[in-house]
Amino acid sequence: MFADDEAPERSAPLPVPEPSCVGSGCGRWSSPTGVVQLRRLSQLLFLGLFVYLFLCASQSGLRHAFLPVDLFLRADPLIALMTMLGARVGMAHMVLPSLLVVLVTLFLGRVFCGWVCPLGTVIDLFDRLFLRGKKQARAERRSDTRRYRNLKYYFLLAAFVAAAGGLQCTYVFDPLSLLTRTFTCCVLTPTQLGWNALLGLLGGSQGFRFNVDFDALRVTQFYFRQTAVVFLMVAGILALSSYQERFWCRNLCPLGGLLALFSRVSFLRHRIASGCTHCTRCELGSRMGAYENTSKKAEEPFSHQLSECVHCYRCAAVCPEGVIEVAQCGPAKRAGCLPQEPVALSRRRALGAAALGVGWLATNKVSGAPKYQSDRCIRPPGALPETEFLQACTRCGECMRVCPTNALQPALGEAGLEGWMTPVLVPKIGPCVEQCTLCGQVCPTDALRRFTVKQKREDLKLGLAVVNQNTCIAYNGGRDCIVCAEVCSYSAVLFKDIRDDALGRKKRVPTVDEKLCIGCGICEKECPVIPEHAIVVRTLRENRSYNAPKPSLWGGFTRR
Repeated sequence: MFADDEAPERSAPLPVPEPSCVGSGCGRWSSPTGVVQLRRLSQLLFLGLFVYLFLCASQSGLRHAFLPVDLFLRADPLIALMTMLGARVGMAHMVLPSLLVVLVTLFLGRVFCGWVCPLGTVIDLFDRLFLRGKKQARAERRSDTRRYRNLKYYFLLAAFVAAAGGLQCTYVFDPLSLLTRTFTCCVLTPTQLGWNALLGLLGGSQGFRFNVDFDALRVTQFYFRQTAVVFLMVAGILALSSYQERFWCRNLCPLGGLLALFSRVSFLRHRIASGCTHCTRCELGSRMGAYENTSKKAEEPFSHQLSECVHCYRCAAVCPEGVIEVAQCGPAKRAGCLPQEPVALSRRRALGAAALGVGWLATNKVSGAPKYQSDRCIRPPGALPETEFLQACTRCGECMRVCPTNALQPALGEAGLEGWMTPVLVPKIGPCVEQCTLCGQVCPTDALRRFTVKQKREDLKLGLAVVNQNTCIAYNGGRDCIVCAEVCSYSAVLFKDIRDDALGRKKRVPTVDEKLCIGCGICEKECPVIPEHAIVVRTLRENRSYNAPKPSLWGGFTRR
């Protein structure tokens, strides 16, 4: 029952498919241990590429990056589908990268999850470094493999229902968006702290003499709101691995669920040659619990679930008899491969997931309506109109990472529940620099469109600076203060003389030219009045309309 009588005998390891299988619809791959090492190398290389592109998301790095810094996000089919469904627009620059991932999945299965996904690699590294002692305890729980497996499909269904109503919710569970946000909020800040502390130690040490200006090597220290929330999310994902290996990837990841559906028709399948002793090592060693009922005492037939398999090749590597073959099986040869069970979803739970999506949609739309937003919800330049912006923004944090003044922060309550963690400009932390256009260059979904410095000056308006006459030094007491006018990049702060009867003389007070002010916030940042600055930016006279460039189909791999 478990053996393929027509399968050829196991031969010496070959680096390529056996020539005899060419044209027959089946190519067998050998040397499983070598493939495992190749898979690990692939994981590390793609994680290194992810880190490299993340580090390149800066003013100098964008000029030297050989690939788009948001390439992983553009190649995410879940983000592409949800954004196009929610925003009702085509994302031309995301079509080819995400389509490539889908095509690879259709032919080879969930190799993206096992060989490419950087979050999966981080989970594996955490597992290897901190959870090696729990392997036996987790092996005893592999009978729970099916208990939570379908949760990812229910989450995916709820997300599709919400997206159909115009709600972007991939930021909660999408692995690439989540990992990018984690690197921005939880990795960048401590790295900068450590680097600056090291330079301070070297520069101030009396035991060393360096002919180097260490202060010039310091980097701007970034801080982000909601760092604790982001940290708890990723810490929870890692901690779940203590219960079951790759618990997140097996049971919760909606991108994994989407790719699992595509992988069911893939050509790369598992075969069992004659000689299987039913030792169950493949079932215990499977990273995703793809093997089931391998024991002789099993009441159900032996099976291997393609939708769960990430082709880690661990099963073939641990098989003592060497009878597991991972083969390229065309339709003519699939009868000899292990049987596949259908994705059995409970109708009641599917309806519950759809209801969850509707409830999630209704709750966010009511609490996140634009009329309830704060007048301090200042969006970055190039942002789409608010409704479209909320539908397109994935909260990946790329724009926050690339902002040179740390001015872009994840929203708290400024934009309501629907706008939670979307980028907002916080002038108290930093201004929007006049010559900077970086945030529009790194947004994967064009929630922030590209713009030029000229468009930023002449067409776009983030808001309007407003002077509080009750706290302004020039208004309150008649003392001279021209800080806001000195720092304004757009010459939008003007002074006029007014008569003050209490002082018995005229005083010079600041006013804001509404035509020149774009709401960059540098006046608020530099205002000496604290804790509440006397001049603040509000979303008055905001304008997001301009002639934005249209994304091209080929821009997914070339646009930087």
